[in-house]
Order: sequence, then structure tokens, then C-alpha cells
Amino acid sequence: MGYLTRMPCPLDRRACRTEALVALGVFVALAVAFVVVMDVRFPFWTDREYAARRQIVLDRTAEHPERPLLVVLGSSRVGAGFVPEELGPIYDDRGRQISVINFSHLGAGPRMNLLQLRRLLRDGTTPDYLLVEFMPSLVHHEPVTLSQLALSDVNVLLKHWDGEQLLGKAAEYRLTAMSRYRANCLQSIARPWATGERVTLHAYGGDCDWVRPSIIDADKRDDLCRLVHEQCAESMAYWQVDPLADGATRELLAVCREHRIRVAIVLFPESSTFRSWYGDATEDRMREYLMSLADNENVPVFDERAAMPDECFIDPHHLSAEGASQFTAQLHKHPLLKLLTGQRDVVNRLGACPNEEYNIVHRMTQRRNLVLCIASPDHEWSGPIYLANCQHEPVSLRSRTNEGWRAVPATARSDPP
Repeated sequence: MGYLTRMPCPLDRRACRTEALVALGVFVALAVAFVVVMDVRFPFWTDREYAARRQIVLDRTAEHPERPLLVVLGSSRVGAGFVPEELGPIYDDRGRQISVINFSHLGAGPRMNLLQLRRLLRDGTTPDYLLVEFMPSLVHHEPVTLSQLALSDVNVLLKHWDGEQLLGKAAEYRLTAMSRYRANCLQSIARPWATGERVTLHAYGGDCDWVRPSIIDADKRDDLCRLVHEQCAESMAYWQVDPLADGATRELLAVCREHRIRVAIVLFPESSTFRSWYGDATEDRMREYLMSLADNENVPVFDERAAMPDECFIDPHHLSAEGASQFTAQLHKHPLLKLLTGQRDVVNRLGACPNEEYNIVHRMTQRRNLVLCIASPDHEWSGPIYLANCQHEPVSLRSRTNEGWRAVPATARSDPP
């Protein structure tokens, strides 16, 4: 009978600890290298929608470098409601055709719009024209998905957000960057191996079942309506301008002036259901704020909230595919794009008298603004326009409601033209 003997350990414990520390060190080094490469060289890895729209801008400008560029910024309202692929050709004041790209972002309000513009400039693209959505509920309160921010993005938003929270979250997300952003990394360097949902867009950024669901039944529509009501109804009832959102808006306009980008602001269509959530004083406060933007920032503002009938919506404020096509076609006829692209004769015609192209329903001046409510001859669209630094006789302003046009007192009155 033999004796049990203790076998010597085949691996020295010290060698095991060394190997473990080396493996840990290699992992940490890889993680740090990934973060550095991402934030310095590929900041779009943090945000897959921005990465997809960025590639569209790069591709279209490479295809037509001679064309001026018009970029549309905004929320999912713009993503679902504007289809540049269906927009007829538009030209600048020199007769050059303009490339129009939908550069919207889910949930984008003033902060994200500013960030999207800064991202464009960082990527070496300076648009000639910028159309920026004003979404009232996001001017009141704008949540931002902080995990989508690169370090350079954090720097843009520090003035318009809680700096401590921004920096803390940025550090937290970088601890798990390799797992959090690996799918976006693979999308850009090894697309066949990429996992996760892909951002599907048309050639100029129009929606391809990314923002708007491809199939919407009655139950889905009811769910969307409830969700929008939960997100927006209370903020619209007690609407106020968030000072930080106002700061982001005015910084965006200052950046446009710095880079000589012609800019206009537009309010996208809302259903009558959504507009019914406005509190008693909301409309007055909103009009006053829009006039202050037109006055102080010298930017035209176009209010198209009532431009589309309710049957064109899939929920209280997102257009259906058919509604988006109709609204895009209306924009092609609208003076908005002509004013934005420098066709100043449109301003003169609008400010003077009715003509064969546009019927002025009424006009007024407040401060230095000319406020026009206009309609096409066939009444396909109508809505107030706020134009700065125009000298005309003041008359009464009327705003469109569900019941028709209602008068709003002005300092000086006369009958509408």
C-alpha cells in the first residue's frame, strides 16, 4: 500500500499573478486606446444616427462639390416629415442648384441642433443655408441622451447643461466604451460584422422606416398618441422658455453669423389634437419669443404648425409617409426656401402687396418685425412669417385657429389688405 504524496504545483503562484496582471494591463491599455481613438479620430462612434447622416453629407457633397448645401436640423418631426428626395430642384440667387439634406436627430431640440451644427463644422462641412426646427415642447424641456456624446460634444454643451453631470456621465460611459460602442465601431470599419439596429435612410436623409414605423395599426397608433400625450401635454399647458435652451438657440444663430450661413427657423406641422394641449397663455408667450428671435437675431421665422390636416399624421405631431410627401411638396412652393436662399425679391413682393404668386392675408409690424400671414392662391398652405428689419405700416395681426382667423390687438390698426 502506497503513501499519498503531495504533488508539486505545476504553476508557480507568482507566475500566475504576473500573467493575470499582464492580461489586466493589456485589457486596460486596449480600453484606453479604444477611448482615445474614438474621441480623437472617430467621435461619431458614440452616435449611430449622427454617423449615418454624416456619411450622407460626405457622400452627397463629394458627388456634387459645386452645389451649395442646405441642411435641415430638427427632431423626429423633421426626420419623419421632410423628404428631400421628393423636393423639387431649388436654386440660389446665382442660379446654382442646391443640395438639400435632412440632418435631423431623434429628440433634437435647441441643444442637439447646436451640437449637430458644431459636428458638421468639426467634420469640415460648412453649409451655405440652414433651416432649423423650433419644437416648442423641447424649448420648454429637452432631454439629451448623454451616452451619445463624444468628449468634443461634451465641450459644446457645457454652457447649456449641468457641467458636473455631463463630465461625470462622460467618464462613466468611457469605462464601458468597448462594449457600449463596439457596434458603432464595426459599422464604420467592418460593416458585415456589425450587430444591432441599423439607421436606414434614403440618399439625402429622408426616412426609410427609421423614424416612422413601416406598419401602423390602430393599436400602435393609440399607443403612439398616449406616449406623445405623456411626453408633451403638460409641458405645452405650462410652456415657458428654458433659459439654457434659449442660450443654445442664440449660440447657434451666432455660429451661423460667424460662418456666414443663412439661417431660418421653422415650426413643423402639428395636429389639432396637439395644438389643443396649449395652455391659455402659451400661444402669446410663444409668439412673443418668436418675435424676439426675429427682432434681436435678425432671422426669419416660419410657423407651419397648422399647415397639414389631421389625417396626415400618425400621431399628434408626426406626419405619415403621405403627409410628409405632401408637406415636402408644399415647401417647394413656399417662400420659405426662396427667402432662405437669398432671393430677396420675394421679401419685397411679400412686404409690398398681394401678387399672382402669394396672397397676403394680413400684415403688421411689431418692433422692427414685419409679420405676414400669407396663403398660396389655391390655399395649399398658410401661416405667419416673422421677418426682421422691415419698414411697413402696422396693421392688425390675426392668427389662425381651428375656427378660422382671429384678431389680435396691435398698437396701430387698419383693415387687412
